[in-house]
Amino acid sequence: MNFWDRVTGRDMTLAQADFEKRVAYLPGSYRIMWAELEPNIQRYSDLTGRNLIPIMSSLLDFFEETASDYADVSAVIGEDKEAFVAELFDQRKPIPYMSYRDKCREQLNRNVFKKLGRD
Repeated sequence: MNFWDRVTGRDMTLAQADFEKRVAYLPGSYRIMWAELEPNIQRYSDLTGRNLIPIMSSLLDFFEETASDYADVSAVIGEDKEAFVAELFDQRKPIPYMSYRDKCREQLNRNVFKKLGRD
């Protein structure tokens, strides 16, 4: 990967396209589960989202292996999808749904309230 691809995010676009190709070969129940897990995985993203690429790749490897064994996806994942994703990231409690923009807005509001003396 060269510098330009990394700056423009092309490396992530290529990785996402590869994920989509791999997901297309999975059985239907696995594709549905992937679509349901993806928003939960996105919550653990850093600013760029590059930290998700190896984890999503590993999850797809796991799905491909279990699908080749004809295992049911709900038996593999379990009932609690958020807990499964938290275990992927080795976290015990889920991160609240707060985007980077929301965090910046909260920081800005705190700074304004300090300046206005409304702590």
